[in-house]
Amino acid sequence: MARIVGLWCVWLVCFSAVAEPNASSDPINLYFTGRPPFIWRDDAGQMHGISYEIGEQVFQRAQIPYQWIKAPSARVNHYFITDKQRLCLVNWIYTDERQKLGRISLPTYQEQDYVGVVPKEKADKYRGREIAAVLDDPTTIVLFKEGYAYSTVLTKLLINMKAPKVDYRGTQTHNLRLIAEKRADIAFFEQQELALILQQQPDLGDKVAVVNFPGLNTEPTTRHVICSKSVTEQEMQKINLAIEALQLTRLSQGN
Repeated sequence: MARIVGLWCVWLVCFSAVAEPNASSDPINLYFTGRPPFIWRDDAGQMHGISYEIGEQVFQRAQIPYQWIKAPSARVNHYFITDKQRLCLVNWIYTDERQKLGRISLPTYQEQDYVGVVPKEKADKYRGREIAAVLDDPTTIVLFKEGYAYSTVLTKLLINMKAPKVDYRGTQTHNLRLIAEKRADIAFFEQQELALILQQQPDLGDKVAVVNFPGLNTEPTTRHVICSKSVTEQEMQKINLAIEALQLTRLSQGN
């Protein structure tokens, strides 16, 4: 009888291991590229930013092991597409492509408005124009960063625009400096992102002009935890429950 009970216990353990695909103790890789004020690592190795704080709150509350890993955006996109490891992108902007490739959480954050930035001498050329007309203007060179997702509206416009575009694959700070140096005609920034760059690089403030395009912000731009399909549905459920409990989107809309 004792032998039968022992075999029954062994069977239960084996069955539990099969029935709980999310029971792995291996951490999920939280990849980030570095984009203040959303997320960055300082020279001392300390993490900062809105997305970092959201990731810490969500994954600790969900009780899912995780580790932060910095990598270039092209490499992160490759990892995400090939889906050969358990990874999540914390507080990344929703796009249709990412929806098709991975698992999308509830919203974690709603961005502030996006604005255009141009060399100060060219401000009159762009003020008062519709954004669609600007992005179809063959005399306008648009600077953008490949691999970044911008506002919901702007992302769609950039795909179909007729204006020439350049991608220097630099940080947003570097791209703002290129606008100040007239290496391109216009670039786009989220308001908080731009404010932080100008605070850190005050010399650029006199060389660029901010242009508001109401058409850039007609739809809300939401950020989410976006995971590869190697992350299980059970883990995504835990992530969503944590987001609901933390009321993250409601708090961001109050900023």
